[in-house]
Formats: sequence, structure tokens, C-alpha cells
Amino acid sequence: MAHPDGMFGWADLAVPDTAAAADFYSQVLGWEAVEIPSPAGMPYVFFTREGKTAAGMGQLSVEQQEAGIPPVWSSYIAVDDAEDVVRRAGELGAEIMMPAMDVMSAGKMAFLADPTGAAFGLWQAGEHQGSDAFNEPGFMTWNELATRDTATATEFYSALFGWGIDVQDHDGFIYTTFMRGDRPNGGAFDMTNFAPPELPAHWSVYFAIDDIDGAVETARGLGATIAREPTDSEFGRMAVILDPQGAAFDIIELTRLA
Repeated sequence: MAHPDGMFGWADLAVPDTAAAADFYSQVLGWEAVEIPSPAGMPYVFFTREGKTAAGMGQLSVEQQEAGIPPVWSSYIAVDDAEDVVRRAGELGAEIMMPAMDVMSAGKMAFLADPTGAAFGLWQAGEHQGSDAFNEPGFMTWNELATRDTATATEFYSALFGWGIDVQDHDGFIYTTFMRGDRPNGGAFDMTNFAPPELPAHWSVYFAIDDIDGAVETARGLGATIAREPTDSEFGRMAVILDPQGAAFDIIELTRLA
């Protein structure tokens, strides 16, 4: 499934124990793990559901763990020219965590941190296009930025990707929806009053689920931490889970799309 330039199109997980993670997500999100061999000796896993690719997973090396890199889900934005986006991002104040590099014939990737500190990936598709579906149970449905400086963040993403900005007041809770043309493409909010001060700015990935309460109890039984118990919203019932290795992700039982 090809994704338009500037739209979120992929998410992947980095953990020390990929076998344990594969077992956990198979039971919570109904995924199967398919290992993709790598000449570099660092295999990559595609998570699939009903034959369609949903997300990916790589292993955190010992060196990465010793450097303090935690288990984490990362969101990727589809781009037509990764090198050009990296160049412009640097001019706009982003930190270039990993410059654009070829991933064999799969595509080209880069990793950046926006001026507020939130990390995100870029993916220029080759043979690998990204997620095969959206808004279906077990597939990505939303990406959300938590930051303490929404003005700086929205200015950066608008300048870099041409995203439109739709700011809404939900009974005092200010939420920004990023628009790519007429399509919602993620959101952002100020986490100052909602998160401990040591938590850095970050992007979160949401996966659709058909039975959120059942998924939460399954995750809890497998050793996950439920950071936010299932809560109703105008878009559906949602929860935040830390998997047994500490990587955070969101799930939502959709009642309507953004």
C-alpha cells in the first residue's frame, strides 16, 4: 500500500527480546511475526494480520541498551525524497539522529527529533511500501504528539510537510489535528499538566482493536502495565499499554474516524 508524501505510513517496535514481544503482540493484537533476513545479521520482523503487513520490529542491540535506548514504538512519515526532507528539517531546527540511508532494496529511512525533542522516522518507499491497511482491527489508526511546546512543534511540521493545523477546544483541553490536504494526519497536545516532567516529548502510535476491554485484560495477564485504563472518548474507547518490556502503545475501539 503506497502512502502519499507527508502521511504517516509505518510504525515499528525496538525491544531487547523480539521473541517475547512477538508472543505478546500475537495474543493482544492478533499478529503473526514474519522474520525478514538481513545481510547485516540484524533480522527484522514484519507483524502481519490476515496476510496483511501491519507493523515492524527490530532488536535493540547490547550497545544500544547500554547507551540507555529504551524499548520504544516509532512512527514513520512517508516521503518522496528523504534526503531533501532531512536537509530541510535540519534548517528548521530538527536534530538529525540518523541521516537518510538505504535499507537494501526496501527503501530509504532517516530518523529525526523535532525542535521540541520528539523523535520520528522518515520512510521513502522502495519494495516496502508501509502498512497494508489502516483503521482496521490490528492496524495503525492514529499518531499523536505529546509535547510541552505545541506552537513550536506545529510551526515545524507545517513548514516541513505542509501540514494544515486545526486547533480545537474540547472543554478546555486544546487539541491540534494535523491535516494533509483534507485528510487528518495525526494530532498534538500540550502534555505539561498530564505527564511527569521527566517524560520527554514523543509521538505515540494507536492501533485499532475490536474488543478493547478484552485486549487490556489479555495484556495485563501477560505482564503488561496498563498506563491508562479503558476510557470512552468521542472517537471510541481507548487505553494506553506498556508492554512487558516497557514500550508504550495506544489501542482504540473505534466508533468513528477523526
